[in-house]
Amino acid sequence: MGQQVHLLNKSSRVISYRAVSDARSISRYKLGVKEESTSFLICIICMLAFAMSTLTETVPQNVLDYYLLLPSEYLTIGGSADERLKAIKVKDVKNGYLRIEGDWEGHTEVALFRNSDRSALIAVSDVHFGPGPEQKMHFLQYLNGRWIDKTEQVLPRVSKEKIASAYLAKKGSEDDDFGDDVPHVYLLSRVGTTIAVVTAPGFTAVEFTLLELKWKNGRFEIADPAPATSFKGRWTFEDKQVSFELTLEQNENEIIGTYSYVTLPNAARIREGRIEGVVRGGLAEIYFENQEHEWERGRATITASGANLIWKITERPKGESFLPGEATLVRAKSKQ
Repeated sequence: MGQQVHLLNKSSRVISYRAVSDARSISRYKLGVKEESTSFLICIICMLAFAMSTLTETVPQNVLDYYLLLPSEYLTIGGSADERLKAIKVKDVKNGYLRIEGDWEGHTEVALFRNSDRSALIAVSDVHFGPGPEQKMHFLQYLNGRWIDKTEQVLPRVSKEKIASAYLAKKGSEDDDFGDDVPHVYLLSRVGTTIAVVTAPGFTAVEFTLLELKWKNGRFEIADPAPATSFKGRWTFEDKQVSFELTLEQNENEIIGTYSYVTLPNAARIREGRIEGVVRGGLAEIYFENQEHEWERGRATITASGANLIWKITERPKGESFLPGEATLVRAKSKQ
């Protein structure tokens, strides 16, 4: 019996060992399955998180969005969003154009162009004056969070000789002969897609356009300048609140003149002021001021629209003013 008991105990130990071994194997198997499931679950969570971040990533929608994303190396203004927003002097999101000015002698222009596939191309022009013009111009594409420089692909090289030839053909008798080093700058268009190559400010009696770069099939082509739109004349507008008049003179790209208005119906306010500005294609960007009432100064655009002019204030006077914010002016009839 003792031997039998011993055998039974040994057998029991064997059975017990096998049971424990099987249990451990099952446990390890379950643990392996659990670890694999956990790893798979973590992988799924990471993929979902990446997908969500991609979906929620801010996608630039307009020229202002792209401007705020631009690397600071392309801009004179500081890198913070607050600094950049405060420096905007002209904001025309509808037409994809910004002009930035600060405490330096010059300006920055940012414009949005569209390729044939509707992808965005951002033009950045940074100009400094004094003693001569210095300009950096880049055309950039924003793709998957990275900026790609496309300048070489879209912007043709304009030779000094070609610019000098255009200058000699248009310069006035009072303008200097600069040889092959004509001071010039490239100006982005606020309306339309044409870049104007113009004489640099202060180097000629009046600014005039030397050449144009026209946007065609995803790149610019050099072209002779089209005749500047004429804004010259006397133009009027009247509604129930105000009678408004512009008298404009134009020489090449430069425009000067006067404005006047009378508040209606009782003529409680009668004011006059002066205007000066530049013509860019079919649009004039002007500065107006009333020398008697110094607070009445600001900026406006005048756009040619058929036989009429569209007046729109872009920077309102800080004081009292009854100038219309927007108005369609017609050419005044000649006085007999």
